[in-house]
Amino acid sequence: LAARALMLPLYPTDHGLAPYWDRQWDPLWGAIQDVGLPISQHVNVHDRHWDILAIDPTPAKGVFQSLPPISMSECVSSWIVPGTLERFPRLRVVLVEAGLGWIPYFLERLDTMYERHGWRKLGMLAEKPSTYWHRQMAATFQEDTFGIRNRHIIGIGNLMWATDYPHPDSTWPESQKVLDTHFNDVPMAEAREIIGGNAARFYAL
Repeated sequence: LAARALMLPLYPTDHGLAPYWDRQWDPLWGAIQDVGLPISQHVNVHDRHWDILAIDPTPAKGVFQSLPPISMSECVSSWIVPGTLERFPRLRVVLVEAGLGWIPYFLERLDTMYERHGWRKLGMLAEKPSTYWHRQMAATFQEDTFGIRNRHIIGIGNLMWATDYPHPDSTWPESQKVLDTHFNDVPMAEAREIIGGNAARFYAL
């Protein structure tokens, strides 16, 4: 079977690599957009998170466990703000297991900074940061009722539900119950896109 996505490390500098905005990566981004593969950025822990793990006082290491999805905001900034997605308008990036609830706030934050902190005047981006999110990025989630309530801000076409089977975060064996809870009040056309249609489009299934 042909490859459907390309997985890249979430934090390249943790692996001794240049950040993805470095122009040395441009030939790779050009090749990836030409073949139409989406880039997957799976939730992970930053090297600095291990320092938190070492001092986390909770039995489940809950402070440490709670941080990775929110920290993926760094990934969004890193792709959008330096202009990488602007230079490669057909490049697509999917945040895997990112959750959704933080995204509306963060998109608003980026757009506010664009206007209020001179990004527009400095010529950093031709359009508001949220434009590049809606055009080229997406996020997968397992359970996030808050995110689904704010789905129109995130973008119906930018959301993909996943079971994450068989990992500990998986909705299995209650996936149908989760779907009922999340999509009970969602129009069927929107639910179909989020549950499967968007993934079929992104990955050419």
